[in-house]
Amino acid sequence: MKRFVKMISTMTMICLMTAALAACGKKETGNETSGNIVIDETQSGAVASSGAETDTESKADETKPPFEETKAEVMVSVPAEVDTMRPILLGLCKTMSGGRAYDSSDSEVFWSGIYAAINGSSWIHPDISLSDSGSGYMVPKEVLAEYAEAMFAGNSAIPDIPSSIGGIEFDVDADSYVLYSSEGYMGSMEFTEIEETDNGYEVTVAFTTKSGNVETHTFIMTSGGYGTFPCAVNAVIDD
Repeated sequence: MKRFVKMISTMTMICLMTAALAACGKKETGNETSGNIVIDETQSGAVASSGAETDTESKADETKPPFEETKAEVMVSVPAEVDTMRPILLGLCKTMSGGRAYDSSDSEVFWSGIYAAINGSSWIHPDISLSDSGSGYMVPKEVLAEYAEAMFAGNSAIPDIPSSIGGIEFDVDADSYVLYSSEGYMGSMEFTEIEETDNGYEVTVAFTTKSGNVETHTFIMTSGGYGTFPCAVNAVIDD
């Protein structure tokens, strides 16, 4: 009898365990076959993160400056005798600014060029001194002739000062010209190309005016020497 009861109890426990396992299996199967949408939060977070990164990259791209090609600086070797001519060339650049032509026969061009070469120049001829009042430069007649020869192809003739040119007068007692200082002749010049020729140089410069415009001139110069200046300008080609 006891054995029979024990057998019944064992079979009952087996049945209960089998029923429990069957219920679990149905529950899992129901999850797989049901129409409910299961959201994978981990995957969604990854997608959201990816979207955020894409937005960040887009914004970064928008803030990037446009590509600019870097141009190599052109280094120009300047011979000593060409560099000595810098005040003459700068004076002519200032005079021709705005389209005026190089013309040695034009007295306005002559005096404007001489004045611009001396006034405001970083180099002053050693024989030029300040006027007694300190408001200008005393330029001996023979020194002014050196500027004229270097600026206008060896022409040392000094024309009369036209009435249209101010800031210049002749001091008879000192036998010198007085060039009064002025801030009107502004601008900077850079050598961009220098080519040696059979009898001198072809020198191209870029002149930046006080208003910021850039003008290009090519000076045809012959070597030979006129006082302090080792060359003379024979012609100017405007680009």
